[in-house]
Amino acid sequence: MQDGRGAAWSLRLVAALMLVVACGSRGPTPVDTVKGFLAAIEGRNYRQAVEYVAPELRGEAWKELVEATRAVSSFRLLDMQYATEEDDGSMAKVRLSGIAQAQSQGFSGQVPIGGMVPLVKREGKWYISALLKDWFITGQPR
Repeated sequence: MQDGRGAAWSLRLVAALMLVVACGSRGPTPVDTVKGFLAAIEGRNYRQAVEYVAPELRGEAWKELVEATRAVSSFRLLDMQYATEEDDGSMAKVRLSGIAQAQSQGFSGQVPIGGMVPLVKREGKWYISALLKDWFITGQPR
């Protein structure tokens, strides 16, 4: 049988373990979702990219990605910055900015990019809730 100190220590240990498990199981953040989406595009893995998009937009997002990158032979994102602007637990917005370096037929260079990415949380997972054309802003080639 444990004395009072042993029982109190056991309770603290269980509470600490529950806290670690709860903090570790929060899942990807809105920023993680946007980063994953853009990394998949950069790697030309469009199947993976559309998994970050809300299910009702996936078909249109697929078409948009294929069309937008059809003539692009290489694509890289540089100096990307991400910030969660809003997050109420069910909807969020992530501001991003950086440089897109691309090479295609007749173009090679860097273009400043930025935008505000809306996201929605469903069943504990964040999804991008708008198409690229609705949140990406590009600047002039450098």
